[in-house]
Amino acid sequence: MSVPNPTPVHPTIIAKSSVRAGGRFGPGWGARKTKWRIYALALKHLLSQIPRTFGTGPRNCPVCEKKGQFFAFGMPLRLDAICSHCGSLERHRQMALWLARNQQHWATRRVLHFAPDAAIQAILRVKAGYYIGADIVPAPGCRVLDIEALALDDSSVDVIVCSHVLEHVDDTKALLELRRVLTTGGIALIMVPVIHGWTSTYENATVITPQQRIQHFGQDDHLRYFGDDIENRITAAGFDVTKMTAQEPDCMTYGLIRGDTLYVATAR
Repeated sequence: MSVPNPTPVHPTIIAKSSVRAGGRFGPGWGARKTKWRIYALALKHLLSQIPRTFGTGPRNCPVCEKKGQFFAFGMPLRLDAICSHCGSLERHRQMALWLARNQQHWATRRVLHFAPDAAIQAILRVKAGYYIGADIVPAPGCRVLDIEALALDDSSVDVIVCSHVLEHVDDTKALLELRRVLTTGGIALIMVPVIHGWTSTYENATVITPQQRIQHFGQDDHLRYFGDDIENRITAAGFDVTKMTAQEPDCMTYGLIRGDTLYVATAR
C-alpha cells in the first residue's frame, strides 16, 4: 500500500505562523512591548505630578507663622511636606503645635533637645528656662552627648525633646537614660517612624550594610521600623504615655502626615 505524500505548506502560511509565535520583531517582543508600556505609564504619571510638587494649596506653618505653598519633599516624595518659608517638615510642625498648645508644661523649664533641628530649636531657646542642645557629633551650640550613656546627673532636666533619634540607636538603653535624667513628673516628647498596624517592631540583626538598611528600614542609618509596641517600650522604661495623633483639621491646615504620632512620656 502506498503512503500519500504530505500536503505541502505554502511559504506564506509558515511566515505568518512565525510572526504569531515569536512576534513581528522576534521572540520576546510581546514582553518587551509590555515593559515599555509600563515605563511610559510610569513616566506619564511622574510628569503629571510635577505641578503638585510645588504645593496643592496654601498651608499655615506653626513654626514660622507664615502662610503659603508647601513643597513636596523626601523619597518617596511626600506632597506638601516642606514649608517654602522656613523649611520645616511635617514632624517639626506637629511638634511646634504641641509646644504652642502646652506651654505650661515646658516654658521656663530645663529642656534637653537631642539632634536639634533649627525649626524647633528656635522655639525652645526663646521660652525654655535653660536649654541644652545635644548630639553624638560636635555641632555649633550643642553638647556632645551619647543618648545611650548620658553624661548628665540624675533628675537634672525637666523636659526632653527626642524626635527621630531612637530609630538610630539602642532604644532600650536610650529610653532608660532619658528616664534617669528626667525629674519625676518631667516629660519626654518622642517621635519615631512607626508602622501603625504592626503589632511589633521590625528589627533584623543580619541587616548591616547601608544598602540593606535602606531596603529594610528606609534609610541607611536606621536600625528598625517601630510597630505599635513602641508605646510598650516607652512605658517599660518608667513612663506613662499619652499621644498627639495628627488628624483633621490640623493635617489640612498645617500639612501634617495623617496618623503621625507624637508620644508624650511622663516620668513616673
